[in-house]
Amino acid sequence: MAQLPHGMMGVDDLDLPAPTEGEKVSKENAAYLPVSEDPATACSACKYFVEPDRCQIVTGAIDPAGVSQFFTPMAQNAPVTSPEGAPLEMPEAEV
Repeated sequence: MAQLPHGMMGVDDLDLPAPTEGEKVSKENAAYLPVSEDPATACSACKYFVEPDRCQIVTGAIDPAGVSQFFTPMAQNAPVTSPEGAPLEMPEAEV
């Protein structure tokens, strides 16, 4: 697992209740930074990131290069889903 900057822990490492439907955390309370020191911990690599600029946990527009204390890496080979949980078709990567 990638190390988070400034000693941050991923949400799975914290003993926090999951936000309820519609409940989100402010950027300040999430310790959100607009740019991650490590691209491996950027919002775009987080399971809570929603293209193009939203998060399922943090309020407001989110920079894909940002990071918060809730960063949780996407599971490898996990299906990509919409915020409602519907599977999304992803284009094949060009080789």
